[in-house]
Amino acid sequence: MRRFCTTGPVDKDTCYYVERPDEMQKALEYIEKYRYFTISAPRQTGKTTFLNDVVEKSKISTFQYL
Repeated sequence: MRRFCTTGPVDKDTCYYVERPDEMQKALEYIEKYRYFTISAPRQTGKTTFLNDVVEKSKISTFQYL
């Protein structure tokens, strides 16, 4: 059974989480072009979880970290 998580990054297997494919695609495009972007939202709205997803998805791509 899933529950609402209120602290830390979300464990998607046990907590509710809404994927944001449009924002994810835009973030990955910015990274590919070496552009900056910001994530602004109220507390506990998934910013850290989203950025963790961005890092994971960018590892799958051909990005190299310095």
